[in-house]
Amino acid sequence: MRKILLLLTIGLISIFCAGAISSPDSPFFEDPAYLYFYNQTHTFGSEFKFGFSPDSDWSEPFTSSPYFSLKASFTSKYAQAGLSVNNEFKGRNPQGNYVNYDIFNALKFDVNVAYGTGVFGLGASIEGGTTMWRQNCSLYYSSIVQDFFNQALFAEYTRISGTEYLNIRGGLGLKVEDFTLYATVPALFTYRDSTTYFSFEDMYRSLRLSINYNGNRFGERARLRTFVFDANVAGNSILDSETRSIEVGAAFTLQLSRDRNIRLELTYEGPLFGSPVDEIIGAGLYYSAGSLVIGAEASVPFASVTSGISYSRCYFTLKSSFYF
Repeated sequence: MRKILLLLTIGLISIFCAGAISSPDSPFFEDPAYLYFYNQTHTFGSEFKFGFSPDSDWSEPFTSSPYFSLKASFTSKYAQAGLSVNNEFKGRNPQGNYVNYDIFNALKFDVNVAYGTGVFGLGASIEGGTTMWRQNCSLYYSSIVQDFFNQALFAEYTRISGTEYLNIRGGLGLKVEDFTLYATVPALFTYRDSTTYFSFEDMYRSLRLSINYNGNRFGERARLRTFVFDANVAGNSILDSETRSIEVGAAFTLQLSRDRNIRLELTYEGPLFGSPVDEIIGAGLYYSAGSLVIGAEASVPFASVTSGISYSRCYFTLKSSFYF
């Protein structure tokens, strides 16, 4: 009962006070239909992240598993194309004055299209990619930074067989004043490991429903508001008893000028109707100046409701973005 009351409280606070999982200026989003409602002021976006991901039980040192990612997208009125590269160091194995890692390199491309009329928007996304890796890569403590980039960026990877995939997503959006409702099917059609997957059961079991609130940046006579609140509440895989979860986001923005602001984001993801998923608390603090955004993010998991064991990792990330 306490958990239900907590979720309801967080949900009500986020709806009426704050909360967006990502900035409305960001061209990176999960729901394909969002493209129809997206502010086309920014046609190019890039984002770089670097961080560490220790186990949630803190059995490994804080710097145990570094990772970094780079992604970019080009956006037009009805279409968007993007590319991302994600590198993650796993299997930490200390060996005296150096440490060995297995390095995984995941490449992904996506193409989004969207169209609508009035308050209705319809979108689809095609995404595909593959994963490569390098085994037993040595990083010496005496040259840790140099080895990190040499091993991750300037060395040859081996393709992991069966990791190639192609997936089609679909989404529907409805905008009512400052609120936007989305219904998203994450997997309409999937091709993976030389096999095609198409199932009506999987489609409705993976259904995602969300509602976003974006506060007005301007007040009367087009005057810039000092404080802005945003909100997001979403249910993932709501018809799947094993994987369904709820997401609640809260964001508070201090607008220093038309192109400078400070933004604080708080997020929560947890079980929905007793599903065995981890609870994850996240936070992010960002500063925007024109086309540049810099910030720091943290994500910390808690134990599963049913098993009492967390298999997730903590994530501590530095982030920089450019929007043009």
